[in-house]
Amino acid sequence: MSHSFVQIEEMKLADLGLELERVRCPPPARVEAIQRELATNGQLTPLVARVQPQGRPQLLDGFKRLRAARELGWKTLSVGCLEATPETALALMLSLNRRFGLSQVEEALVVRELTRSGLTGVEVGTLLGRHKSWVSRRLGLLERLAPELREEMRLGLLEPGMARRLLPLPRGNQVELAAVARKAGLGVHQTEKLVQLWRHAPSDQARQFVVTHPNEAITAAQSPPGRTEDPRLSSQGQWVQRRLRAAVAAMSSLEEAVGGGLRSEDRALLEEDFRVLSHHMQRISSRAGRDDDAGS
Repeated sequence: MSHSFVQIEEMKLADLGLELERVRCPPPARVEAIQRELATNGQLTPLVARVQPQGRPQLLDGFKRLRAARELGWKTLSVGCLEATPETALALMLSLNRRFGLSQVEEALVVRELTRSGLTGVEVGTLLGRHKSWVSRRLGLLERLAPELREEMRLGLLEPGMARRLLPLPRGNQVELAAVARKAGLGVHQTEKLVQLWRHAPSDQARQFVVTHPNEAITAAQSPPGRTEDPRLSSQGQWVQRRLRAAVAAMSSLEEAVGGGLRSEDRALLEEDFRVLSHHMQRISSRAGRDDDAGS
C-alpha cells in the first residue's frame, strides 16, 4: 500500500472535499460523543486527507470529528495530507479505522467502490489484506439485499449479521421476514432458522404458518439436522412424518421389485412377510384414524 505524508497543516473546513463521505454512515450518538470530547479537550489527532493534482484535498479519516467541529462552530482543523492513488486511499480508510473499526456496511461500501474502480474481488482482498470470501460477504450485503434493508443497515437499524441471514431469500421476502423477525424479537440465529423454515416449507400453508407463528415454528423445528418437515406439526408429528416418508420410499422400491417378476417359489416363501406387512399397515391406519373416530 504505497502512500506518503506531505504535511500537517491547519485547514479550513470548507476547503476539505467530502467525496468519500458516501461510504461513511457514522451513528449520530458517536458524533455527539466526539463533539463533547472536542469541546472538553480540543483536537488531539489530525484528520487525514488525500491531496490531488487538481481540486480540493479529499477527506479520508475524521468525518465524525468534522461533523462535530461544525456543530461547535469551528472553522478550521488540523489535517495531515498525503499522496495516494484513489484505490490506496480507500484501503487507507479501513487501515486508519482499525482501532474503532468501520461498520460492516461501511466496509461493504468501500469494497464496492474498489470493485467499481475495476479491481477484481481477489485484487480487492489483496489490497485490503483480506480473503476473497470476506470481500464476497461484504459485497453480498449490498448487491443481494433489498434496498429498504440496505438503508436500514446504513442507518444502524438492521444488524449486518441479521441482514446476511436474509440474503438467501428473494428481495421482496427479505423485507417481509425482516419485519417478522423484528416483531417476534428474534436474534441472528433464530432469524437464520426462520429463513430456512420458510425456504423449505412444503406448502403455502406451511409457509404462512412460519410467517404468522415464527416462534412456534422455530420451537417445533428443534430436531436432528437435515429435517424439512412441515413446521405446523408437533415434535411427535414430525417424527411420524419422517418415518412415513422413509416407509413410502421403501414401499416404492418394493413395488418395483415385486413387479419385476418374482418366481412362484419366491412368492410362496415371502407370503408370510407380505401378510405381516399388511397386518401392520392395517394397524397403523386404524390407530391414525382413532382420534377422528372417537370424536365423531
